[in-house]
Amino acid sequence: MREITSGPGVQVEPWTPDAILAGRFVDAKMPPNAQSFIYTLHSKAGPVGFWGSTQLDAKMAGIQRNEYVVVKCHGKKVNPKNAREFWAFTVLVLEGTEPEEYEAGKLDPFGGAKPEGGPLGPF
Repeated sequence: MREITSGPGVQVEPWTPDAILAGRFVDAKMPPNAQSFIYTLHSKAGPVGFWGSTQLDAKMAGIQRNEYVVVKCHGKKVNPKNAREFWAFTVLVLEGTEPEEYEAGKLDPFGGAKPEGGPLGPF
């Protein structure tokens, strides 16, 4: 497992604090007049999309097609340098047997309680 900290027709889910989305990365598209990407993962339940943000776009930039990604939203945080609010995320790429272990509920990459609703979180 490796954490991503920076880098270069689907239901789009809104982010909520502690939400977790997981699945194989499909693509990222920039809609016209948008300032962020819409990302698509193929989860156990099918395709799921989510909007990016400045921070999330930077973290997702290095993800390759078909890599197994787990994205956790930590909610809004305040930047101590400029007092501006931003949405904070952790992005992990699971490798080897980790995706199967995660989907079977045998791996908790965040070291805490399992998300409601299983690997897909509350969505």
